[in-house]
Amino acid sequence: MFPHALVATDLSDASTRMLECAGQLKTLGVERVTLFHAETALHTVGLDESLARADRPELEAQAGLLREQGYAVDLRVARGIPWHAIVEAAREGKADLVVLASHGHGALAETVLGTTAGQVVEFAPCPVLVLRLSLLDEDGGRYCSLRFRNVLDRVVVPVDFSSHTIKAVGVVQDLGPRVATAVLLHVNPPGLPEHGGAAPAEAFAEDDRGRLEGIAKTLRDAGCREVEIRIEAGDPRERIVAASEEATLLVLGSRGWTPWKELLLGSTAHAAVRHARCPVLLVR
Repeated sequence: MFPHALVATDLSDASTRMLECAGQLKTLGVERVTLFHAETALHTVGLDESLARADRPELEAQAGLLREQGYAVDLRVARGIPWHAIVEAAREGKADLVVLASHGHGALAETVLGTTAGQVVEFAPCPVLVLRLSLLDEDGGRYCSLRFRNVLDRVVVPVDFSSHTIKAVGVVQDLGPRVATAVLLHVNPPGLPEHGGAAPAEAFAEDDRGRLEGIAKTLRDAGCREVEIRIEAGDPRERIVAASEEATLLVLGSRGWTPWKELLLGSTAHAAVRHARCPVLLVR
């Protein structure tokens, strides 16, 4: 599915924690990893050999974690605006997937919670996987907790029937038998117009269910062991975040039609990615 992944690291303990759990990427078909580190340099973009040498020991240590898990690993260090450096490295390296963690420091501290995520999602030439790290204090120390286990146990796919969300369904279809349970989530926002003279909620739910049943059949035929359909009413942002509580992975299309057209690039995107309690795979 995604044989070559570019994994961004800021060389922090949080990034190390992420890499310790990277074996889960194999369930997405990852075989080769480019471990990428970006240093902020507002006016200098490109590979810097002295910088690469300075960061080499830390990068090699993190690369060792990946090699121990069976990945072929190559290293790359670049200077520049972080989102641009990540996107260019993914494009030049022909990556099938970009992997980002939601906590760190320095250049990547805002990878998900600030503007960098939106820029990477907007311009990356491939899907982007966002992993959520939580910083916890326990026994007088601080450590990172990463929810990244059994990632294909319960995959939630928000569907608004746009071409972009259908692409997200296509990713789950390609994963096929690896997926234990796929959940098709459709949210009807408040204020739906009258629909054929019937009560809006009932009419829309009936029409939506028929379309979702067709998608569900496609996933079952592809080998997904179980497929659930959920039709809910409310704010898509809130319902997606709520669904993430019991999900092991959210798979989202990068855009949708009104009222989801701002799903990733507007307020809904920030809410879904910032507050989701599981990894989020963003599909272009």
